[in-house]
Amino acid sequence: MVTFLVLIMGFTLQEDAQNPVWVQKLGLSNMTGSWPFLLGITYFMASLGMATIKRVIPFKGRNIGFFLNHAGLYIIILGGLLGSADLKRYTMQLYEGEIVWFAADQHGHQIEMPLALELISFNMEEYNPKVVIIDPYTGRIIPESIPQMFEIESGHRGTIMGYDIEIKRFLKLSAKMEDRYEPVNDFGSAPAALVQVTAQDGSVIEGWISSGSFMMPHSLLDLNHEYHYSLAMTIPQASHYSSDVILYTQAGDVEEARIEVNHPVSAEGWKLYQYSYDDRFGRWSPSTVIEAIRDPWLPVVYTGIFMVLFGSVYLMTLGKSPELKDGGVS
Repeated sequence: MVTFLVLIMGFTLQEDAQNPVWVQKLGLSNMTGSWPFLLGITYFMASLGMATIKRVIPFKGRNIGFFLNHAGLYIIILGGLLGSADLKRYTMQLYEGEIVWFAADQHGHQIEMPLALELISFNMEEYNPKVVIIDPYTGRIIPESIPQMFEIESGHRGTIMGYDIEIKRFLKLSAKMEDRYEPVNDFGSAPAALVQVTAQDGSVIEGWISSGSFMMPHSLLDLNHEYHYSLAMTIPQASHYSSDVILYTQAGDVEEARIEVNHPVSAEGWKLYQYSYDDRFGRWSPSTVIEAIRDPWLPVVYTGIFMVLFGSVYLMTLGKSPELKDGGVS
């Protein structure tokens, strides 16, 4: 029963007002607050607890491994249930040069944090864009059924829809100057590439393409006026991003830190994760969003996990039952 209810939780967004009406009426979007879940988990925890206590005496041999496994599982589930009520998750919107000590929940309600953050800079690394053929009037990639593309890098070559394409020069950051692009590392600069295209009839076309940015228009290379084909560059996708911040604590400590997606910074009992940024500006985003999470029951859950691991190792190595003198097994 518990497994079935947990599976429903896994396939249904919890505490989400955007769920369909029938999902909300059935209580599927708030499983932990439903009577079936409460009764099921209570019965499960009672059974697990009594089975664990039953094997405490004598506390030796395989009973030790059994106790560690089952007591560890009990602690994991109990810590997770209690922690779900105490878990706090907020976001902090940071702008360069501004000190922010307020955070907001998913409903937009603000709270004062025991720490403050000041954004120094937002950093982003991007994958190289790809070259594609599109319909310039609709912006759709051709062919739509099986999009064909390859990564842009100086010297790369590929064939798309019979066109032989060679990347003569690739600039990760550039600006347009008359009929060409030059390397520029200024606010709003965009990637660009000089390409040479050879058609099936042997004709050669050479020109620049660019994905553009919020400050620069994109550039296309016309290939076929009859079928409205143009060579284009996709918008680069972020491969890694982080924020350099100044962290202020209630104790008066001031330190610089880098907050990344999977490498949080811990302060005042909170873990700070890189959450988002203003995707309208991409790598030039003037703001960043930091997620602050506080889970006081997490050490309890970790304790249970280590107990289960130690119990499993114990059973595999030291927990074998000694043989009795008559050949039986205790």
